[in-house]
Amino acid sequence: MVNGIGILKVLQYAQLTNVKRFVYSSSGCGVYGLDSKMPFEEHDISISLHTPYQVTKLLEELYTSYFYNLYEIPMVNARFFNVFGSGEVLEDIEM
Repeated sequence: MVNGIGILKVLQYAQLTNVKRFVYSSSGCGVYGLDSKMPFEEHDISISLHTPYQVTKLLEELYTSYFYNLYEIPMVNARFFNVFGSGEVLEDIEM
């Protein structure tokens, strides 16, 4: 619930302040789901979601699309896969 409300508030603020572009960081694993066939295409989504996290990530992408259509705010939705951070070594990550 926090993700959905949070992105909505951020998008409303972006609209009020006339941002030039909105970049949203999504999750490929969250939006495509476990049952998706590869290779994925940009417009692919899964309706066979298995966690609340996946549902909120899809909701957030739908909100960005809604704000683009309603207010013409340029949007970039980036779907990241297998992101790891500082101090993590690729060999230590289970795949």
